Amino acid sequence: MTTPLVLRYFDQRARAEPLRMFLVDASVEFVDERVPYDDDWKTKGKLEHPFQLLPTLDVAEADGKTFKLPETIPITEYIENTYGVGLQQRTPLERAKVNAIRDVRERSLERRAA
Repeated sequence: MTTPLVLRYFDQRARAEPLRMFLVDASVEFVDERVPYDDDWKTKGKLEHPFQLLPTLDVAEADGKTFKLPETIPITEYIENTYGVGLQQRTPLERAKVNAIRDVRERSLERRAA
């Protein structure tokens, strides 16, 4: 039996919800680890994660080590390529709509950071 994937995100839907839905849609066993957004996260919890951000997906590598794959888009692409679900299974127009939303969201985040 293989080790299940661990999807880690705050206790809310937001950025991890599509990832959860893709994994369920693909009938992939995974652990949905909900992280409380509290003082512990702000002071030391985030230091354990790449880029100090969530979501992350713990993926077992060939040598048995665990890699924390960070960020929504790379995790989405990993799920799509590994399990054949997600945008690959959509029509060209559906993929374009999702990408348009993604682009608007990225521009919004860039404006907030500036």
